[in-house]
Amino acid sequence: MKKQLYHALKAFSALTLFSLTFSSCKKLDKNGVNRIEFSTFPTEEKISFQNLFEFKAGTAYKIYSVDSTLILFNVHGEKDFFFYNYSIKNKSLSKGFLKYGRGPGEVLGAFSTGINSKTLWVYDITLKKVIAFDRNKVLLQEKNPAFQEYPIDNSFYQIDLKDDLTFLSVGNIQSKHKIQHIDLKSSKTISEYGTFDNIPNDIPFTTYKSMQDGFLFTRPSGDKTVFFNLYTDKVEIFNSKKQVISQTIGPEGFEADMDVYDRDQQSRAAVNTKTRFAFLNGAVTQKFIYLLYSGNLYHSEFLDYGNEIFVYDWEGNPVKKLLLDRHINSFTVTADNNIIYASDPNTGYIIQTKK
Repeated sequence: MKKQLYHALKAFSALTLFSLTFSSCKKLDKNGVNRIEFSTFPTEEKISFQNLFEFKAGTAYKIYSVDSTLILFNVHGEKDFFFYNYSIKNKSLSKGFLKYGRGPGEVLGAFSTGINSKTLWVYDITLKKVIAFDRNKVLLQEKNPAFQEYPIDNSFYQIDLKDDLTFLSVGNIQSKHKIQHIDLKSSKTISEYGTFDNIPNDIPFTTYKSMQDGFLFTRPSGDKTVFFNLYTDKVEIFNSKKQVISQTIGPEGFEADMDVYDRDQQSRAAVNTKTRFAFLNGAVTQKFIYLLYSGNLYHSEFLDYGNEIFVYDWEGNPVKKLLLDRHINSFTVTADNNIIYASDPNTGYIIQTKK
């Protein structure tokens, strides 16, 4: 039976909640890891959006909500700038900052970016460097905010600044572990953690690891980190002691399906017609983890978009599935879990949940 909710979890108004039969299997393994397998979420909620403003500068691949400001990362920054601020209060878009190029304070391959309580950063996978901005200076909408640059020795799929001095990384093909904790100034590895299970005997490890690419976010309080996959619906949570405390698989539980071949005397993995994308993007608050889900095949029209957001708590428990009224490619959630801001790639608008 459908019921209108207006106050649940202090969340999104005018949402429709469906009661579902929640199917979940939990067990604690010998290492104390809470392993959760599920096929349905406890609840589903319909989410409706309304247009906030048209973002004409490019495509917002990442959105960050800080007080009454949205910081937009423009994935097509080579045509203009990579970052813009939008004032929700004044309904105005700032001048852009961070140019495309090889010089100081410029980037070529700005793939990974993020923000914490002090810093907005960009990882340039091409030039192997991190550019870090003072978050408060960015919010002042200065045209050329001050920055610091740090050269990085290795290549990563994604990084997440843990603090001003260190960062976490995933996708280092040279490492046997999922996550590396690295000193930002020296680029030296402090520690590595997160092991891979069920490694095939007939596939080189580096090839297998490339099939396990994913993303990570740190909880605002810094005590936990979530790691989630691009090619399988698996979510893992690590504590501050760098121990995995939960592993959640579902609701479909599919594995990475890719072709393995040799080129230049090296084994490589490649997508095929059966390759599916799982999680595309995400956002975290102190209370919840929000992951944008695709589930589409690699050759699908909506490969890089999703119209479902999976919500988990920081113990790895599935909380609910948000059914969006359109496809989005990026989003953020306010710290109080009340509003979702997202990018609609089909219209070019930045949108928000209806109030």
